[in-house]
Amino acid sequence: MDNHDKEEGIDKPSPPERWVDPIIENEESIREFLDEIQQLYLYDANQARSRLRSFAQESRFKDAFIGIYMALISQEGFFQDVSENYGEGVEEKIKSFSQEYSSLEDEFKKVYSESYYPYYNRLNNYDSSVDQRTHEGNPVVTFTAYSGNTPVLKTQELPSGLLNFSAVVVNHVRKRIENRHSSVTITEEEAEALANESQHIQRHLDDLNELLDELDSLESESLSEKTDSTNESQHE
Repeated sequence: MDNHDKEEGIDKPSPPERWVDPIIENEESIREFLDEIQQLYLYDANQARSRLRSFAQESRFKDAFIGIYMALISQEGFFQDVSENYGEGVEEKIKSFSQEYSSLEDEFKKVYSESYYPYYNRLNNYDSSVDQRTHEGNPVVTFTAYSGNTPVLKTQELPSGLLNFSAVVVNHVRKRIENRHSSVTITEEEAEALANESQHIQRHLDDLNELLDELDSLESESLSEKTDSTNESQHE
């Protein structure tokens, strides 16, 4: 591998040097920082991610961030390059980050995608539960959306309120596609993904409508039984 490339006439270290050198030069402070983040992550994932974002943006550490990210995702080509350029000793040292800080892998992935792609708090996990408390006889649903293991949205709402939220999201997606700038295109892959998710939503709506029909039928039967029971009592 050529150890340097040229950019605007200035010699600049090429990967993996630009990612590994700052780790070696600042290893002690980086490990202290990651130890803190790993502990913080246990009780305040939002704050841990916020500090990790700052680390990734700081000029002194932003290249080291990429090197640690490569180690955490166990990028074999990266390890091979490190071994060829630095030897097995440094390779093992870099690999040790993936062993000691594996709990931060998902957070590194999310911050990396935010730093180098136009994403922010990408959602990948969801949880819901029905609160024992009710509002005017209706269940209150607690819904939480996660980015990695970090909760980024939490709400307690009536079922109809959550459904309205999903409808608003769908409508905003439609409007953004409909009104997109002429220079912005959607790839065939993303168009296919949109079509699949649209069908996915429709299947869930069909299931919900069937359930609502069943509930309405049961309510009608219950009302009819009460009416018959009342009439019988009046005739006695």
